[in-house]
Amino acid sequence: MAQITTGLTNGGVTAHYRFSYDDSFATSAANPAGPEPARTNAVVAACENDYNLMSGWFGGIKVKGIGVQVATIGSNFCGSIGACWNGTEVSSTVQLIGDGQMTYVNNPAYLRYLLVLEVSEIFMMAQKGGWFDHNEGSKGEGLSRFLAGQFLDRNGLLRSWHTGEFWDC
Repeated sequence: MAQITTGLTNGGVTAHYRFSYDDSFATSAANPAGPEPARTNAVVAACENDYNLMSGWFGGIKVKGIGVQVATIGSNFCGSIGACWNGTEVSSTVQLIGDGQMTYVNNPAYLRYLLVLEVSEIFMMAQKGGWFDHNEGSKGEGLSRFLAGQFLDRNGLLRSWHTGEFWDC
């Protein structure tokens, strides 16, 4: 299981992101239903508009150097399905994790939702407005879930994903 950029638009590079995906997700003779690279290309096509939305939420500040890895369980630092990130406002890695058995994970809109959840936390750190204190903590986690819900509403996307009911404070 290696991160690759095969078939990604512009090699997976945009103004603010560098995308890759786990090679086990690639469409192939052995995996004809594999969601990649089409799924990640759909995220690549939308990510800069989503970035601009988040930047606007945080007063127009910028973050850069965001690596995005579409990964599988066991090949990540998150430890579970969902998403996580580590780094700084100038160099971060976001991992979007799926197990391949949940059909909604193959929906690019779900990956965009996860990306907004995590990148909004990077914006919190960069803004230095009290939402982020060495990790996003309970305030930041709540705000990221709220903003991800706003993202879904603004884009008319499916809103059945959990945006708050499992959040612990």
